[in-house]
Amino acid sequence: MEMKTIKMKDKKMLLVELLVAILIIYFLLNPAKANIGDIATWIGSIGTVGTLIYALKQLEITKEESQEQNKNVNIQRFENTLFNLLSFNNDIINSIIYNDKKGREYFEIAYNQLKAFYKENKKNYTHIKDYIQELNSIRNVYEKFYKLNQRYIGHYFRNLYHIIKFIDRNNIINQNDKEYYASLVRAQLSTYEMLLIFYNSMNKYSEGKFLLLIRKYDLLQQLDETLLLDKTHKKIFDDFEKYDRK
Repeated sequence: MEMKTIKMKDKKMLLVELLVAILIIYFLLNPAKANIGDIATWIGSIGTVGTLIYALKQLEITKEESQEQNKNVNIQRFENTLFNLLSFNNDIINSIIYNDKKGREYFEIAYNQLKAFYKENKKNYTHIKDYIQELNSIRNVYEKFYKLNQRYIGHYFRNLYHIIKFIDRNNIINQNDKEYYASLVRAQLSTYEMLLIFYNSMNKYSEGKFLLLIRKYDLLQQLDETLLLDKTHKKIFDDFEKYDRK
């Protein structure tokens, strides 16, 4: 604020000095018109114009600083809400109790259960001929899995989707900042969480909404593709819109 004020004073003085120089040259070139009354009037006008310009510039500076301050306050509110959502997500995970397993230990068990369901279902065919058919197969297997595990992970998936959507829809931060905040979410995901998120995103009830956000923010950047139930599933995920035929 202080530096801006000094610069504006310098500009004001430069403008006034320029106008005074023009005035002097004018009367030197037109000595017959040089009388004390006219000179005083010109000088008064120059001072008034300079003061008005300075006042307008100061108003502009104040407005810019106010906008910047409001933006900072809004970003702080956004970050507080985001970190509260992340903390709540961790609380959801820590509250999961499955037999003798707690918290994130559950996700590996859940993945192995989903894997067993998929293997059982795959006995009906030896190889994948149609990606659309395979997507439907994934959905049927996941639906069976989800019905048995909804009470453990239903809340988790809904809250995680809400977090990414909250980041995506915020109009205070730019896209680079959104990607940064999404990376904070990504950093908290375990190997088996990412695998379950991968298959959950293709279920028939989500309509691909979460999948689009996952791809947009590369939420599964560290996904271990060797643990996918079938190597073709990554292609189905990447080209989901092409194979989605509910």
